[in-house]
Amino acid sequence: MKINKFLFFLSLIVGLTSCQKEIDWGIDVGNGGGGSTSGDLLVKALEISPATNDTNTLTFTWDANEKLLNYNSSGVVSGFPIEINQEIIRQPDERIQKIISISSALSAFSDSTVYTVFYEGSTSKLNYVLGVHYSSILGDTKDSAAFTYNAENRVASKESFTELLGSYEPNTKVMYQYDASGNITEIQLFSSDGAGGYDLTSTTTYTFDGHKNAVTLGEECYIVIGADNVCVNNPIKKVVDDMGGGFSFTGVFSQLQFNSFDKPIQSELSLTPKPPGYDLKNLYFYQ
Repeated sequence: MKINKFLFFLSLIVGLTSCQKEIDWGIDVGNGGGGSTSGDLLVKALEISPATNDTNTLTFTWDANEKLLNYNSSGVVSGFPIEINQEIIRQPDERIQKIISISSALSAFSDSTVYTVFYEGSTSKLNYVLGVHYSSILGDTKDSAAFTYNAENRVASKESFTELLGSYEPNTKVMYQYDASGNITEIQLFSSDGAGGYDLTSTTTYTFDGHKNAVTLGEECYIVIGADNVCVNNPIKKVVDDMGGGFSFTGVFSQLQFNSFDKPIQSELSLTPKPPGYDLKNLYFYQ
């Protein structure tokens, strides 16, 4: 599915906002323009790159039952403005019915995308998702994703398909492994080999501390802002091995600070090998 853009480790859909002035490292984290450091429901996150003065601003809107209604990311990525917005439409029982996604990063291919979610009966278990990508230039295209569960009722795999000439052809497959707490410890990404099978493309492994994750969405994260957000604990390390491209990188969080609810309020992220400008400062705001 084209829905997956991510803020590193939180796997939140990314858009980076440029700062028109020099970054002020004395940001008042008690008033982030929405939320504070003293709550437990994430309403805003900032990712600041001191090398480029880019700032990634993520905002979250929740209903009275703390179900996500809207996600927005806006800013600049490597000098390119990006705006991403996801509107979540829910059924009366609070399960997601549709997701309306607009992304400037995909504007050359799609004006907007509507995902319709189907479940296993009246449960919250995901069955499949149908996506329609509307484009005034290329015409409308469709894709889908089907889910399987393991014996612990956690998502075991997500298999994606792309419509070609009226039929859906395999595209990618993702396999998930978990620890006893329900944190994802490994994600394997496979790509279609064109002959009914899959080739392993990359393997991602995670390490956690004992603190709480900034945001935990349960099963919904597999269709909204990234599988990482099913994790209940705070990730501190992520290693990606790309079998196809032959590269590997490691991301490590440091300088972590937590509030009285045991949620992160500040961290720094570094990557090895280091892309230009990819030392980041992260700030989190709650209500």
